[in-house]
Amino acid sequence: MLNKTKDRYGSRTPKTKNSYRKFPMNENIKSVLLDYKKWHDEIMETYKFRNPDGYVFITNDGDPIGERYLKRIIDLICEREEITHFTPHYLCHTFVTIQLSNNIPISTVAALVGDTPETIYKVYAHSFEKDEVHASNLMDDIINLSSFEKSEEIE
Repeated sequence: MLNKTKDRYGSRTPKTKNSYRKFPMNENIKSVLLDYKKWHDEIMETYKFRNPDGYVFITNDGDPIGERYLKRIIDLICEREEITHFTPHYLCHTFVTIQLSNNIPISTVAALVGDTPETIYKVYAHSFEKDEVHASNLMDDIINLSSFEKSEEIE
């Protein structure tokens, strides 16, 4: 259950009622996260470090990582890989775009990311362009089929 958020202002309750949500986790992701946590805990144990709260991603102080920490890691990767600009929030955009492009209902995507369908429409309108082209082509196909059927009737 997602019931807390952490940003540059610290840990707090979410801003909106939509931010309180359950996010289903599939077994593959769960396995990767648990394997990482086990590996990290084993390494930290050699330093007599404990993780009593059971967080998966933590700083050297044992606190859950925040936005700045994640941003710094991403900046280092971008520098190494010569990527010009990337923020942690792009991961959310990528998730939403992938979901929408695979025809996941907007209401479902909105619920998963803690937004409203209206916000999804507004922010991700570009994702719907292919649907608009498809809808236009569908109407064109229907009109062509109708014209073809009429020409057969005339003959």
